[in-house]
Amino acid sequence: MVDESLRKKLDEMAEKHPRSTHTGIIEKLWLKHRHSIAVEPNSDQLNDFNCVVLTFGLQDDIDYRSIIHTHPGVFAGKDFVNFALAQNALTPVGDDAAHPGDMVVYFKDGGFTHTGRVMVNGLIVSKWGRGQIYRHALWEVPLSYGHEARFFKGPTLDHARALFMAFAKTKGVEFMEDY
Repeated sequence: MVDESLRKKLDEMAEKHPRSTHTGIIEKLWLKHRHSIAVEPNSDQLNDFNCVVLTFGLQDDIDYRSIIHTHPGVFAGKDFVNFALAQNALTPVGDDAAHPGDMVVYFKDGGFTHTGRVMVNGLIVSKWGRGQIYRHALWEVPLSYGHEARFFKGPTLDHARALFMAFAKTKGVEFMEDY
């Protein structure tokens, strides 16, 4: 069952409250909503990447980090996910066929809003904006992420890196092998 009231409160938390207060807010929300949301340890220190970077496993990849530091505006975000979907570079899996390591992509009004990875216990791990990393049930996310979720085979780091490099080329990034 989707708790719309909880999702609205999560929106409010993400939009109006400093990241340092999120853990306390999540704990208070549990008293009323009995949710499964948990903040990943030390995730309050991770503010230089988004949900897409986490889901694709690119946060520590040297090639990815090199590109984003030398080409401002080229990063794994909404345009990257739309590129991956348009290229059919992600393999869809049914809701009931998602396995640990697969990814979930959330949509609102047909447009991409958020990503996460399926965990062993069926929960999702995702990063909310530039906020913390959370473990949560599928619909225990801010309401602004929409009401549609699709599952895809989780890309390996090599696949994610190659996909991002192909995307970066469409944004004018040139690589040594291009010469």
